[in-house]
Amino acid sequence: MKKQTTLYFDNKNSQIQKNQNMDLQEKLLKPDKTFRDAVHGDIMLTELEVKLIDTKDFQRLRGIRQLGTSHLVYYCANHTRLDHSIGCVHMADKIITYVNNNPYSDIHVEPYERFQIRLSALLHDLSHIPFGHTLEDEAGIFKNDKGETLGQWKDEDRLVKFLGKASDVAKVISNYGLLKQLEESGFTEYEPEKVLNDLSDNIKAIEFHTADNLKKPYIADIIGNTLCADLLDYIRRDIHFTGLHEDYDERFLSYLYITNYERKPRLVLRLHKPRNKRLRRDVLSELLHLLRLRYSLAEKVYYHHAKISSSAMIISAVASLFIETQFDKKILYDISDDALIRIMKEGDFATEVSKFILKHYEAHWLYQPVFGLKFGGDLDAKSSEKDNLKKTLTKKEKRYELERYLEKIHDLPAGSIIIYCPNEGMGAKPAEVLVDKNGTKIGPLFSIKHPEKSVAPKRVKDEIESSIIQKHKELWCMYVFVEKELSRDTMLMKLINGDCEDILALQNELEECIPFWDSTHNHRYNRFEEKFIRENSEYKQLEHDQIHEVSHRGVGNKISFGEKEVQLLTYDEYDAFRINIEQK
Repeated sequence: MKKQTTLYFDNKNSQIQKNQNMDLQEKLLKPDKTFRDAVHGDIMLTELEVKLIDTKDFQRLRGIRQLGTSHLVYYCANHTRLDHSIGCVHMADKIITYVNNNPYSDIHVEPYERFQIRLSALLHDLSHIPFGHTLEDEAGIFKNDKGETLGQWKDEDRLVKFLGKASDVAKVISNYGLLKQLEESGFTEYEPEKVLNDLSDNIKAIEFHTADNLKKPYIADIIGNTLCADLLDYIRRDIHFTGLHEDYDERFLSYLYITNYERKPRLVLRLHKPRNKRLRRDVLSELLHLLRLRYSLAEKVYYHHAKISSSAMIISAVASLFIETQFDKKILYDISDDALIRIMKEGDFATEVSKFILKHYEAHWLYQPVFGLKFGGDLDAKSSEKDNLKKTLTKKEKRYELERYLEKIHDLPAGSIIIYCPNEGMGAKPAEVLVDKNGTKIGPLFSIKHPEKSVAPKRVKDEIESSIIQKHKELWCMYVFVEKELSRDTMLMKLINGDCEDILALQNELEECIPFWDSTHNHRYNRFEEKFIRENSEYKQLEHDQIHEVSHRGVGNKISFGEKEVQLLTYDEYDAFRINIEQK
C-alpha cells in the first residue's frame, strides 16, 4: 500500500521520516484537505489548519477585502483576508522547502518549527478589522496615550479576543487530540498551551518587527520580513485580481538558507556562488524586481487617486461614529466590511456625517480634491510646518474639527468636506532582508537606520533609495476633499482652497488643485457682500477695502492647530457686523 505523503518531504530529512518515533509528527503535518486557489492552484492544508479555518473568527475574514476600497477602482479586486491567509501558508511552506532542499543550508527547519510557521502564517491576519489598513495604517483611528497607532496585534484587546485562552483558536488547539498524544509521547513542545504561547509570540514578533526576541527569529523572517510569505502571496494575489500583468520568478528563492546572524538563526538570501564567491547578479536582479513590483502596486493600486478618495470617505465616516456616539471599537472585531457600511448608513450609531458620506460612497460619487500637500520626496523650507501639521491632522479629532469648521463657514451639509492625512510611510517597508554577499559578510540589503550594516553594492543602495524608497514617499500626500456635486462650483472650490491656505498657513502643492488657487483669498467675503445686498436692497454695496474691514471684525469662529489659532467669519456673523456698520 502506498504511503501517504506529508507536507514534510524534504530530501535532507529522509532519516527523520523513517524514524518510527516521528510518526505522530508526520501525521500532524499530513495533508487533510486540498483548497483550490485562484493564484497558486492546489493548496494542501492539515486537519488542524482546516479546523482553525472553520472557526467563526477565521470565517469572518471572508467579509474583509484584502485591498479595502480598491474594488471601486479595480472591480475584480474583491479577494479577501481569508484568501490571502491561506495563500500565505502555501508560500511559507514553499520557503521552508527551498531552505531545507538547499545543499548549502546551515540549519534546517524541523517539524515543530514547520508546524509553528504554518499556523502563524495562517493566523497572522486574524485580528484584521473591516477596512483594516485604511482605518489603522492610513488613518490611525486607534491611538494610545503616546500617540502611537494601535493596529492589529498591537491592540491588547484583540490579542485576548483572537489568541487568548477563551478564543476560538485556543479551543481548537486545546482540544486537538494529536497534540496531546505528542506531548504524552515525550514531545513536550507540542503541549497545547505552549503551542498557543509560541504562536502568540511569533505573531507579535511579526507585528512589532521584533524577530530578535524569538529564540528562532527565522520563523518571523519567513512570514513577515521584507522577502517573506506575506509579500510573496499578496503581490501575486493583488496583481491577479486587479488585472495587472506582472510577476516575479520564484527561482531566486532557492538561494534562501538559514544561518546564525548575531548569534541567532535567521533567514538569509545568498547573493554569491558558494564555490567561487562571485556575485549572483540574477538573484540580486530578481530581488530588486520584487521590490519594484511592490512599489508598482503602491503606485497603481494602493495610492490610486480614486482609492485615496474612497478611503478618505470611509475614514471620515467611521471617525464620526467614535466622536459623536458611544461606538465601541470591539464591535469591529466581529463584523465584515459590508456590515460596517450598514452600521454607518442606518444603524443606531449612524451619524449625519456618516449617512451623508455613505449615500455618496454607495453611489460611487467619490469626493474630489480641492487642496493638498506633499509630505514625501524632497521636503522644502516648509518641512517643519508640515511636520507640525502632520502631528495635528493624523489625529481623528482634529481632522473632524477642521472638516466641520470648513463646512460651517461655507454653510454646507455635515459630511461635505473630508480630510485625508495618513500616517507617513504607510505600507512602505525598508529593504531589510538579510543577504550574504560573499560568504564573509551578512547584513540587511539596505537600511537607512543602520547603513553601516548594509552589504549591498553602492549602485544597489542608490537604486533602492532613489527608485523605490524615495518614490514611495512621494506618493504620500495630505488632501482636502469636497463632495462631488459641490466640486463643480469653481468659485466655492476657490473659497475652500483659500480657507485651507489661511488656516494651515501653507499653499496648495497638488497639480490637480491648481485651478482653485487664488492669491487674494477674499472671494468669500465678496460673495457675502453680494448676498447681503440681495437680501438688503436698501443698502449700497461696499468698496473692496470696506469689505476687507468688515471681514476682519469680531471674534468669529476659532480653530487652533498647535500654537496657532485661526478665525474666520460665517455669513451670519458678516451680516451682523455689516448691519452694525450701516446703522452707525
